[in-house]
Amino acid sequence: MRIRKIILLAPVIKLQDKLQDKFGTNYKEELIKNWYIAFYHVKDKKNVTLKLEFVEDLNKYDLEKEIGLIPIPITIIHWTRDKIIESSVSESYSQKHGHIKTILVDDDHNLTMSLKTLETFL
Repeated sequence: MRIRKIILLAPVIKLQDKLQDKFGTNYKEELIKNWYIAFYHVKDKKNVTLKLEFVEDLNKYDLEKEIGLIPIPITIIHWTRDKIIESSVSESYSQKHGHIKTILVDDDHNLTMSLKTLETFL
């Protein structure tokens, strides 16, 4: 069986840049010291954590480069009200790679309004 296409849901392209913007240049040191970074999640109205393992795993890959090298059609579905990774990141990425397209869905990062819509892409 051969993979014919890939669908990515709001990929974390440029997350390291976002972390640095939000927590400053020493966010990695804070992660290593505490094993996590805590921040207030506005929608859920609670503190949440980003764990060290997640960031370390993410840093193993250059997602921006590697996704563009996959030689099959890729569709990125991104939410227009995503506050974690803005949809403009995916749109810009798609413009650089002819085999990647971005579909914008009116929702936020939690996908509470668009789960039924997403089923149509599967």
